[in-house]
Amino acid sequence: MTSISIIGTTGVGKSFLVKQLAALNCCPAFFEGEIGVFTPRIMKLLATRTNQYELNSWFIARFKRMILAANKISSLRTDQIHRIDCYVDASMLYALAIHRATGSSARVIQHILQNVHLQTDKTVLIVMSPTGLRRMIKLRGRKIEQNKSYFDLCLRIQDELIAIANEQNKSGNKILIINRDKLDFTKNSDLKLISTKISKWARQI
Repeated sequence: MTSISIIGTTGVGKSFLVKQLAALNCCPAFFEGEIGVFTPRIMKLLATRTNQYELNSWFIARFKRMILAANKISSLRTDQIHRIDCYVDASMLYALAIHRATGSSARVIQHILQNVHLQTDKTVLIVMSPTGLRRMIKLRGRKIEQNKSYFDLCLRIQDELIAIANEQNKSGNKILIINRDKLDFTKNSDLKLISTKISKWARQI
């Protein structure tokens, strides 16, 4: 009945949470991907940010494909047993937050705004404190993420995501914000807590 986007800045654990929630609830899920799905060219652009339009175009096309697939699955469900049918670790709002954090060109923002209307039924934003986020990024161990400028960018993206969520909430497009500082995505009780919170929230709005 419902498609849910789980979004957050780099390193917050959104993809792992989507995987865990999908497994817990026996629901399908779509993922942004990792190295291997990301082409060598995209990996280089992620590290250098030398062609923001090409980078955004690639991700927008991927987000679009994932969101359309998730919404199609949700539209096929007719029973009331499972309220949440499909999880996605992407959103056009994430692309918008990256633009705001990086000051992309007018061409990039135009491309984003042309697609920003395409969303899943509901959106959940995962946030962390700077200390928690730094720890998570260090644990991931990706070379391109192990420097201060990249970490600062992650914080700016998170700030923009929070600002966008507040804007959306004021306009009636409710976004649930969950702080994961005290949550362990490998702990069954925490996963059930998150799943229940999302499920109850999705039914109320």
